[in-house]
Amino acid sequence: MPHTHRRRYLARALACVLTALSALAVVEHQSASPAAADTARFRGVNWARLGDNFHGGPLVLHGLSGSDSYQTVVAKANAIYTGFENNLGANTVRLPINTYTVGTSWWSAYTGAIDAATAKGFKVVLSYWDDGVAARGGRIVNPSAFDTMWNTVLARYGTNSLVYFEPMNEPGGGTAPASGRTW
Repeated sequence: MPHTHRRRYLARALACVLTALSALAVVEHQSASPAAADTARFRGVNWARLGDNFHGGPLVLHGLSGSDSYQTVVAKANAIYTGFENNLGANTVRLPINTYTVGTSWWSAYTGAIDAATAKGFKVVLSYWDDGVAARGGRIVNPSAFDTMWNTVLARYGTNSLVYFEPMNEPGGGTAPASGRTW
């Protein structure tokens, strides 16, 4: 494996481990306060697009094809989730979304990945990634596109207690006012 590919692989592996550890830290922090949702025992992994989820196109998860049907996505997702569960002890998956994915023809198939996870009892965290349409540089630049995307997601999964929402991966663009608060 060439040095740059090995470095990227190791960076990706480290990012997955850190994400799982940070999810556990958040669960520990949140367990002290009452919450409507049971956030205990999140053991999660990311399932992402090969390369990067910051993408100006549909987010086709690694192992899937943009031409897959809903049924094919469910079948592939079931095999992947079984591997996550058996090999990693996972019960949670974090999936990326963007405006090129949600509400498009790919969305009809992509929902198979979400539905397969919840059918197995997995928790699903849907995370928006900048796509240059609704947000850029960690800031919302098109509120209408952002709201339309999330309204579509909420219409389908808003009442599913196994589906959680991360409004934006790596928000940014905030400034530190004199008070010391960042937002």
